Amino acid sequence: MQQCRSVFSMGSNGTGLSTSITDGVIAVLNSVEFDVYAQAYDDPSDSVDAVDHFILKVEPDPSGGTDPLTGGVCLEFPAADLVDNFTGPKASPGADGIKETIRQVHQGPLYCFKVTAKPQRRCPCHYDRADLSCLAEGACD
Repeated sequence: MQQCRSVFSMGSNGTGLSTSITDGVIAVLNSVEFDVYAQAYDDPSDSVDAVDHFILKVEPDPSGGTDPLTGGVCLEFPAADLVDNFTGPKASPGADGIKETIRQVHQGPLYCFKVTAKPQRRCPCHYDRADLSCLAEGACD
């Protein structure tokens, strides 16, 4: 297991302690790299699994773009930063040929994900819901 070393400087009377700790925490957070992916999950309050019925895949968009909810600009990144760690939009363990995980992401930038719907077929006439969670796994460098 790797460890992150932080050194704090302060006066002998404690002046600067608060600033040093804040700076140290920010430095540690900036050095952490995460592997980030999205996971779709169904709202269990209805009778249809909306993820299984309607979502084909969820994958990062290396071309960047604009977040439709916030209007924020998403970061462009090399497609080589993508790996296949999970299966399907529910992100079950195991590879499936879709590169859904962005490797070695630092906190801060905005990344966009594309949700691809399954081809339309006849479905029940009621509203079903699926949600997405953005998940990260990582460690200090």
